[in-house]
Amino acid sequence: MLRSLLRINLAKTLSRVPLRSTCELMHESIIERRQLSSDQAEAVSRFPWSTPALLAQYLPKSDKEPGEDVLWTDFAKRTHVVPQNKNINAYMRTFLQNRGCIDDFNILYREFHQWCAIPDFEGLDDLCEKGLATRLKEAVKGIHVSGLALDMERLIVTQPEMQIISFEVFRGLHVDRALNGKKSAYEEHKDAVLGIWPACTVYKKKTDSLYDSLDAIEANYTPYMLRVKMLIQSHMKLFVYAKNKDSWIPASSKLGGGYVSNVVQFECNLRGTDFFRLMPIDMKPPMLRHWKMTDFNNVMHGNPLFLRE
Repeated sequence: MLRSLLRINLAKTLSRVPLRSTCELMHESIIERRQLSSDQAEAVSRFPWSTPALLAQYLPKSDKEPGEDVLWTDFAKRTHVVPQNKNINAYMRTFLQNRGCIDDFNILYREFHQWCAIPDFEGLDDLCEKGLATRLKEAVKGIHVSGLALDMERLIVTQPEMQIISFEVFRGLHVDRALNGKKSAYEEHKDAVLGIWPACTVYKKKTDSLYDSLDAIEANYTPYMLRVKMLIQSHMKLFVYAKNKDSWIPASSKLGGGYVSNVVQFECNLRGTDFFRLMPIDMKPPMLRHWKMTDFNNVMHGNPLFLRE
């Protein structure tokens, strides 16, 4: 409990002031760029860095760098939210903005970088779905064992630009894959939340009877799962350095100016009535700690909703 409180206070403190990275603290004369050993290169490759091949699927086809007209130092400016494709409708954009989800994603994205850089494995467990948390912890441990460490450059409270890649709703599933079991136990069909909007994919266990009206009467009944995939562009980035801090920063870390883009997937469980709380007011149940990060740069291949058969 004490550790959790200290971690929350640390996040709040760091969010108020710019964070000087290890690279910024190092004198230019001692920064060298060398080739990593084969073991170090293998350890670094296990971390889910963004790649040109991945980003090519989502970045706009333009000569202009995404978000380059937005100053990263302008903390007062709200995140610029852009629909990534024509399938993202007005309802989805309104829901994410008015429910405070964009602010939530900013906080979770910042925490992800902090917990990887510290590193804080308990923080990653709280932030990520179990499968992704396990994958990330193994990758971070491998980097440290090889004689390297992770750090973050810049700490930005509000990321300059987010593109909505997808917005999906499921019924009958949980963010915890272990609770879902295997897909063969379910029947699948299309429907809508409370029979109205938005569209959702329903998974009903073959052994269960028809759904009832618990959505409206039981506070803890959250049968709907919302999955949102975002392309987040920011100056905030992770990089690798030698633990003695006097040898090298890999050239591939792309330190300095420029944006780094990452594809991040978030999921949470909601009641049916939550999808209709669209008024732009703050008097709504917070969603921040209901969200889980379930994929990062497609390292989990979208993180299948079910256990393997």
